[in-house]
Order: sequence, then C-alpha cells, then structure tokens
Amino acid sequence: TFRKDSEGFFRVLGVNSDTAREAGLEPGHTLVGVEGQNVQNLDHTSLSGLVLGPLSTLVELTLRRTDGSLYSTLIVRHKPLAAGAPDSHPPVQCGVGAVLRRQDGYVVVTELWAGSSAELSQLVAVGDVVEMVGGKVTAAMSDRELERSLLGTPGSMCVLQLWKPNSNSTRIEVALTRTTPLSSAPHVA
Repeated sequence: TFRKDSEGFFRVLGVNSDTAREAGLEPGHTLVGVEGQNVQNLDHTSLSGLVLGPLSTLVELTLRRTDGSLYSTLIVRHKPLAAGAPDSHPPVQCGVGAVLRRQDGYVVVTELWAGSSAELSQLVAVGDVVEMVGGKVTAAMSDRELERSLLGTPGSMCVLQLWKPNSNSTRIEVALTRTTPLSSAPHVA
C-alpha cells in the first residue's frame, strides 16, 4: 500500500504480500522508480499503469530506505493488468529454483526451492556465490540483466559459475535445466 508524500513520491504504508516482504519492502520506504522510470509527481493511475502487468511477470522497483540508501528489487506480479492495458501473453519463463540476493557486492544463493533443478543437482548450496551466468559476470549485471540471464524457456539450460566459500573456496561450473515456472519461481533482489 502506497501513499503520495509531500515530495511527490509514493511512501510504503503497509506490505500486504509475502512476495513484497521477501523483496525487502518495508513501511516507510519510498518508491522512486518503476522499470527505470522516475515516479515522482505521477498520479496513482499512472503509477498503477507502470506497476500492474501480465500475471507472473516481473516488475523492477527502485526504493529509498528510511536511511536514504537506494535499492532495486524484482517482484512477481500477482494482480491483473490495469484497465485498458493490452493483454499480452508472454512465453512461459522458467528458472532453476534458486533465490538470489545481492550481499556485499556478491550475488549469493539464499534459498533453494524444493524439487528444483538447483536443489536436485546437489551442486548448488545456500551461501554459494554466483559469479557468472551464461558466461557473463554477475557483479557487472543489473538486477534486470541477471533476471533475463537466469530465466528462459522450459527445458533450456542455464550455466552458472559458482564460488563455494563454505567448501574450501572452490569454483565450479554447473549446467541446470530451467524447470521452475516463473509463477512460483523466486525473485532476484
């Protein structure tokens, strides 16, 4: 739930979904951007047009914490399109079932979804650092680029280079099959 503040931004009043809570949204944070677009001085209808979209697609939000620091996060859309928006049906997107978070400049595995290819491989573990996806360095990627590299069509391969700081600091490369539907897939934050 958002309310427009005196600066023309939207302040988070309450967090009503687990997805938003897991993405780091907290009451008092201020929404400053959606999909890279500044939201200052938008009305609620215009904001809804940016935030709402096809079910199970991702939307990138940029927020300011109460301490003034900025962060971006991706959230899976759980509400229908805004009235009048075109009803596009994007192809089904799948991931590998690993929840990733940026921590101290690294992209870290924070959770594995039960039954996902990441978990079943027994090669990916919570605490692993994802250094590369598909040959691209994750530290140099935006959250949106990372998301696009991780997601793909069902049955396609996703190659990760992992640094395992909890296992003698070894590095491995693992090829995982994308099988976790985006509607239940974890997000990247």
